[in-house]
Amino acid sequence: GGGGQPGWCDAEPGRGPRPPRHCACYDGANGGSLCTPTRPFCVNQCGGAGRGECRDGYCVCARDLAGADCSVPSGGGEGGAAAAGVAAAAAAVAEAGSTAADSAPGGAAAGGRSSPRVYVYEVPPRYNSLLLARRLVHDACALRTYEGKGAQQDAPAWTSNLYGAEVALHEALLASPHRTHAPEEADYFFVPVYVGCFVSEFNRPYPTHWLCDGCHRKGGKADLASLRALAWQRDLLLWVRGAMPYWNRSSGADHLWPAMHDEGACYSPAELRHATLLTHWGRTHTRPNGSSEYHLWRVDPHARGMYGWSRCYDPCKDIVLPSWRRPEAMGASPYLRRSSGGGGGDGGGGDGGGSGRDLLFYFNGNLGGTSQFENYSFGVRQQLRREYGHLAARAQRFADGGASGGGGVPYGERVIVTDVKTPRYSEMLSRSTFCGVMPGWGWSGRFEDAVLHGCIPVLLQDGIHTPFETVLDWRSYAVRVPRDQIGGMRRRLLELSPPAVQAMQLRLSQVWRRFTYGSVVAAERARAAAAGRPQGPGAALAAHGADDAVATLLA
Repeated sequence: GGGGQPGWCDAEPGRGPRPPRHCACYDGANGGSLCTPTRPFCVNQCGGAGRGECRDGYCVCARDLAGADCSVPSGGGEGGAAAAGVAAAAAAVAEAGSTAADSAPGGAAAGGRSSPRVYVYEVPPRYNSLLLARRLVHDACALRTYEGKGAQQDAPAWTSNLYGAEVALHEALLASPHRTHAPEEADYFFVPVYVGCFVSEFNRPYPTHWLCDGCHRKGGKADLASLRALAWQRDLLLWVRGAMPYWNRSSGADHLWPAMHDEGACYSPAELRHATLLTHWGRTHTRPNGSSEYHLWRVDPHARGMYGWSRCYDPCKDIVLPSWRRPEAMGASPYLRRSSGGGGGDGGGGDGGGSGRDLLFYFNGNLGGTSQFENYSFGVRQQLRREYGHLAARAQRFADGGASGGGGVPYGERVIVTDVKTPRYSEMLSRSTFCGVMPGWGWSGRFEDAVLHGCIPVLLQDGIHTPFETVLDWRSYAVRVPRDQIGGMRRRLLELSPPAVQAMQLRLSQVWRRFTYGSVVAAERARAAAAGRPQGPGAALAAHGADDAVATLLA
């Protein structure tokens, strides 16, 4: 409420007249009357019936179970009925990923167990579940909402959470056949911390509730969000060091620590220098300045204790993971269209998903057109607009009306660089041969958008790695153009031979699954089917969950 008038949140039906002012419903639809309760989001939905109940982001587990998703037998209950069901439920949920685990290098360990073995810490909830419970927007930090109506009331709707990969990875590893409950037999230790969620919560609702006035202005003082993120992660590291002996044994060299906000691990503690940082920001530059005017952090004396004081990403040990992309955003992908139609064993058909591409190059996103974005994207997007923005209008008319409406636009001039949002984004990616990849305020998900639609990524970001660049041979499915050669980009793309283009498209059709979190989608669908509730969107993506980003990380 506000202005001294009574508020009305999380109201129960039947409790008196509604006050004149009320806040929006948290979990549920505001249909003009009282808030309608709906299924909330929790990690792995607490494992399903019999294992736990999801209450506002927390799992309330059965008496003999514990953990973030009620998958840890606690030994303190009566009879152990719920604990006995954990293995069977986990096996059903993990089925989508088991094939990849068994077929990956070193996939099966002694006794039929998957290798490598990963122990998932049960950290204090302030580092994950509490963030879900206190989020200010119902879909913030969460992967799913359940706000359907009628027959779809309990069906999941996948969110476009920018930092959803940190939650997806947590869900997947908790349900993975690689997981072990015995830390002494683990090869790796995963610390489930939601850094992206933590930092983003300081910036909602944008731009009014910043905790430090003027932080986003050039020359302003240190961003309080970055400093709090540093202290918050240091507190967690103290807990990890004290809870078990494994960090101290290796100085963290066998620990996996996610840091997926805009500038990745830049303002994680320097004490993580031996751990494997899982990030979206593959910036290789040493002693980097901040890449965002909204998250200033390189300020003495604070930054000297940050991982980014030396570098934000070490390609010798850290891994750039793909960002979360919801299935609904891939509606026009040729891979999913063919999959749902039952054709094409590789998910891309025999042509590698290259047919029907009548546009040479496509990029749609913020182009830094205002003074507020003077340093946005290090100026790369602005440079691309200056070089090729004049071609967009005519090429867009062609795209909207085909050859007849486009006035016979030559293929070499079908270049669209625009900041005009379109509901046909997925379609336009699927019609383009090449798609631009550039940073934003830190990392950008344009690489994933391109790959998931079979569009060859054109990397216009010097010294910045893309997802799995140190794991997969990116040269087989992408093109890198140095910034000082952007003016000649179009000519270079046109000079690529048709066989070379077809080879990259074919390779994309073989690797695209590795840039998704299909196993997480498959797991939710399995839980829904077991509970007899609607499974929601994502069937085609779930069918490819075996070789997803999590399987690639563990291979």
